[in-house]
Amino acid sequence: MSKLIYLLPDVLLTHPKNLRRFYPDEHVREMADSILAAGGVKQAIQIVPNGGKGKYFVVDGNMRLAGARLLGSKCPRLKCELINETIAEQLLTMVVTANFRYAPDHVSEAMHYQRLISEEGYTVQKIYQATGVHSTIIYNRLKLLKLEPEIQELIGKRKLSGDIRVVDALMSIPNVRARIKLAQKAAKECFTIKAVIRSCERLAQNLKENRPAAGIAPAVVIGKGRSFGKTVDDSQSAAWPEIRKAAKGMCEKCDVRMKSAAEPAWSLIVHASENVCGTCDIREVKSACNQCPGVEMIRQIITLIGVTS
Repeated sequence: MSKLIYLLPDVLLTHPKNLRRFYPDEHVREMADSILAAGGVKQAIQIVPNGGKGKYFVVDGNMRLAGARLLGSKCPRLKCELINETIAEQLLTMVVTANFRYAPDHVSEAMHYQRLISEEGYTVQKIYQATGVHSTIIYNRLKLLKLEPEIQELIGKRKLSGDIRVVDALMSIPNVRARIKLAQKAAKECFTIKAVIRSCERLAQNLKENRPAAGIAPAVVIGKGRSFGKTVDDSQSAAWPEIRKAAKGMCEKCDVRMKSAAEPAWSLIVHASENVCGTCDIREVKSACNQCPGVEMIRQIITLIGVTS
């Protein structure tokens, strides 16, 4: 059984398991204007006690709550419906009501479905039966969670399409760093779905043939002026001489160092993650460098300072 009460926004809390992760500014502003014009909310916000005195979690109406908070002291009391539901029922309610006015982003949906599955023991079929959301849509949303957080954020903020065709195209790129860079480029330049797919196909083919793609930095080997993709010299980064000096000092203290190695095998370091250790030009120290945690650390530093970009 439920009852209606009228509350100010300061006693309403965003539900800790709320479906939405992102609240577009334009949607929040529009909601705020609507609340102000109507003198409140026409449809009651569904709430449950949070265990604290006088505070409530919002089950349905978190977008309205965001708009109300934007109004601050101008916000009138909001009509709320105090409901009695289990956590699972609350999560299902969020799925059913989320699309009434502002459809949630696909990543938020995916995480919500995953929560129902992992925390509440629901199957995809059971979610479909309880909410009416087709199982194909649920499976497509869940596939988004296989993408890296950087790409998920772009999709969540609607800077990149969450269409399943885009997801499949991105997943066809085996190199994680290249996949993220392409997604960021697509978001920045507002690629269409077809443009993303074509770009992914070209990049996947280039990676397969070990050729650099436009906008994606090729792998490089540093040392003795030799390169695979482009030439790199010590002047490319102001930090490079200091890094080489520090690396040399590290290797001099290594108790498995071969006498012929004055510093790390840079070609091995840069290419370690791409499984091309065969290009190492100091083969006698390859086994030693592979066991040294400093190698991975230096490889990441090189990437961060831009030596390989």
